[in-house]
Amino acid sequence: QGFNRGSVGIAAIGTFTKGVPVPKAMTDAIAALVAWKLGLTDVDPRSKVRLVSSNSLSRYPKGKSAKFSAVSGHKDGYYTQCPGAALMAALPGIRKEAARLQDR
Repeated sequence: QGFNRGSVGIAAIGTFTKGVPVPKAMTDAIAALVAWKLGLTDVDPRSKVRLVSSNSLSRYPKGKSAKFSAVSGHKDGYYTQCPGAALMAALPGIRKEAARLQDR
Protein backbone atom coordinates (compact mmCIF):
# COMPACT_ATOMS: atom_id res chain seq x y z
CA GLN A 1 0.00 0.00 0.00
CA GLY A 2 2.33 2.69 -1.21
CA PHE A 3 5.76 1.29 -0.46
CA ASN A 4 6.00 -1.95 -2.41
CA ARG A 5 9.07 -0.81 -4.35
CA GLY A 6 12.40 -0.96 -2.57
CA SER A 7 10.99 -2.90 0.36
CA VAL A 8 10.16 -6.43 1.42
CA GLY A 9 7.51 -7.76 3.78
CA ILE A 10 7.97 -10.43 6.41
CA ALA A 11 4.84 -12.12 7.75
CA ALA A 12 4.72 -12.94 11.45
CA ILE A 13 1.75 -15.23 12.01
CA GLY A 14 -0.03 -14.47 15.27
CA THR A 15 -1.61 -11.66 17.26
CA PHE A 16 1.07 -9.65 19.03
CA THR A 17 -0.87 -7.02 20.92
CA LYS A 18 0.58 -5.32 24.00
CA GLY A 19 1.65 -7.83 26.62
CA VAL A 20 1.60 -10.86 24.32
CA PRO A 21 4.96 -12.63 24.32
CA VAL A 22 6.69 -12.77 20.95
CA PRO A 23 8.46 -16.14 20.60
CA LYS A 24 12.25 -15.83 20.60
CA ALA A 25 12.38 -18.30 17.71
CA MET A 26 10.29 -15.81 15.71
CA THR A 27 12.42 -12.76 16.50
CA ASP A 28 15.59 -14.77 15.80
CA ALA A 29 14.20 -15.94 12.45
CA ILE A 30 13.14 -12.43 11.48
CA ALA A 31 16.57 -11.06 12.44
CA ALA A 32 18.31 -13.73 10.34
CA LEU A 33 16.10 -13.03 7.33
CA VAL A 34 16.60 -9.26 7.73
CA ALA A 35 20.38 -9.68 8.04
CA TRP A 36 20.52 -11.71 4.84
CA LYS A 37 18.12 -9.61 2.76
CA LEU A 38 19.52 -6.21 3.75
CA GLY A 39 23.04 -7.60 3.51
CA LEU A 40 22.51 -8.21 -0.21
CA THR A 41 22.58 -4.44 -0.72
CA ASP A 42 24.83 -3.57 2.26
CA VAL A 43 22.05 -1.91 4.27
CA ASP A 44 22.60 -1.65 8.02
CA PRO A 45 19.41 -2.92 9.75
CA ARG A 46 19.75 -0.08 12.27
CA SER A 47 19.80 2.62 9.60
CA LYS A 48 17.10 4.89 8.24
CA VAL A 49 15.89 4.69 4.65
CA ARG A 50 13.90 7.03 2.45
CA LEU A 51 11.09 5.62 0.33
CA VAL A 52 8.66 7.31 -2.04
CA SER A 53 4.97 6.44 -1.84
CA SER A 54 3.67 4.93 -5.07
CA ASN A 55 0.00 5.61 -4.31
CA SER A 56 -2.20 7.46 -1.85
CA LEU A 57 -3.49 4.38 -0.02
CA SER A 58 -0.82 4.65 2.68
CA ARG A 59 -0.12 7.27 5.35
CA TYR A 60 1.63 9.28 2.63
CA PRO A 61 0.24 10.65 -0.64
CA LYS A 62 1.57 9.40 -3.96
CA GLY A 63 5.01 10.85 -4.69
CA LYS A 64 5.69 11.85 -1.06
CA SER A 65 9.08 10.87 0.31
CA ALA A 66 9.05 9.34 3.80
CA LYS A 67 11.83 8.30 6.17
CA PHE A 68 11.58 4.88 7.83
CA SER A 69 13.77 2.61 9.88
CA ALA A 70 15.31 0.03 7.56
CA VAL A 71 13.33 -2.49 9.62
CA SER A 72 9.87 -1.04 10.17
CA GLY A 73 6.42 -2.28 11.07
CA HIS A 74 3.56 -2.19 8.57
CA LYS A 75 1.86 0.49 10.71
CA ASP A 76 4.76 2.89 10.05
CA GLY A 77 3.55 3.35 6.50
CA TYR A 78 -0.07 2.20 6.53
CA TYR A 79 -3.18 2.65 8.69
CA THR A 80 -3.09 -0.61 10.64
CA GLN A 81 -2.07 -1.98 14.02
CA CYS A 82 0.13 -4.56 12.28
CA PRO A 83 2.46 -6.03 13.51
CA GLY A 84 1.00 -5.30 16.96
CA ALA A 85 2.45 -3.41 19.92
CA ALA A 86 4.44 -6.38 21.25
CA LEU A 87 6.18 -7.09 17.94
CA MET A 88 6.74 -3.37 17.30
CA ALA A 89 8.45 -3.21 20.70
CA ALA A 90 10.68 -6.13 19.62
CA LEU A 91 11.89 -4.37 16.45
CA PRO A 92 14.85 -2.55 18.09
CA GLY A 93 16.19 -5.91 19.32
CA ILE A 94 15.60 -7.46 15.91
CA ARG A 95 17.53 -4.61 14.25
CA LYS A 96 20.38 -5.04 16.73
CA GLU A 97 20.55 -8.82 16.23
CA ALA A 98 20.38 -8.48 12.45
CA ALA A 99 23.28 -6.01 12.56
CA ARG A 100 25.26 -8.43 14.74
CA LEU A 101 24.60 -11.22 12.23
CA GLN A 102 25.97 -8.91 9.53
CA ASP A 103 29.12 -8.42 11.66
CA ARG A 104 28.36 -4.72 12.18
